[in-house]
Amino acid sequence: MIKILDQIDLTQFDKYKKDPKPETYKPNLDKKLAGLSLRLNEEYGDFVAEDGIIGISGQDAVEDSRWVEKQEKIWAEQMHESVGEWKSKKEKNAANITEMAVTVLLDKAIGSRFVVVRASNYDDYRNGVDNVIVDKETGAVICGFDEVIGHEGDDGAEKKSDKIKKIMARGGASLKYGLGFNQENELGVKSLNNLPAFYLSLSKQELQSLLVSLDKDKDDLSESEQSIMNKFVDSLENQREDLLPESVNSALQDNLNRFQESLMEMKRLIL
Repeated sequence: MIKILDQIDLTQFDKYKKDPKPETYKPNLDKKLAGLSLRLNEEYGDFVAEDGIIGISGQDAVEDSRWVEKQEKIWAEQMHESVGEWKSKKEKNAANITEMAVTVLLDKAIGSRFVVVRASNYDDYRNGVDNVIVDKETGAVICGFDEVIGHEGDDGAEKKSDKIKKIMARGGASLKYGLGFNQENELGVKSLNNLPAFYLSLSKQELQSLLVSLDKDKDDLSESEQSIMNKFVDSLENQREDLLPESVNSALQDNLNRFQESLMEMKRLIL
């Protein structure tokens, strides 16, 4: 006789399910960044590529574009890949997906007051800058550095803090293709120095939560998005307070002081 077993509770296996890879959410992030770029280019001029990255332009554009291509070829050869293969893998890796997601989130949360874009490939490769954030009212500019650390519960803050302190000790971050307003309040690409540099840390778990939330296309900040933004702003405030007394460069000190007003506005926007 065949014995009928009781129904098995399959929910006990849910905890073993793997989350989708970050690259799964890339099409949605591509769409959102394309919308961001279109909006900014219509408002300020054509300076952001479809992927939200500041374009390389001006008198050194040809030379700097060649330098970028040379770097990509070197890195591809080190991995025994073609440049196309290397680029494809780079676009899908967790660090790039994080950069895309952070840009989309910041634009969603504070874009009414701030221009949020991704740094040019030149400044990414040469200066290690991921994000460029510009206060539309004061013109204050800051740089963002972010990456995913693959340990559970670890967002890599300690490692990044050391990196930022070294940058600030050298007088702050530099951007050959930064953004700034002229006297006519027109936003354009310009070289900038002595910029405050901050890290925006995300753990793998926070990244997964953010990607799921952004994929739902809600206009208002979700609970997870709100939580991450609160963490970002608190971190920026703490970093500024820690770095201010260590910044001996007067121009960097001035830029850190200018950022205080921007920080207060960020807090207001995410309340």
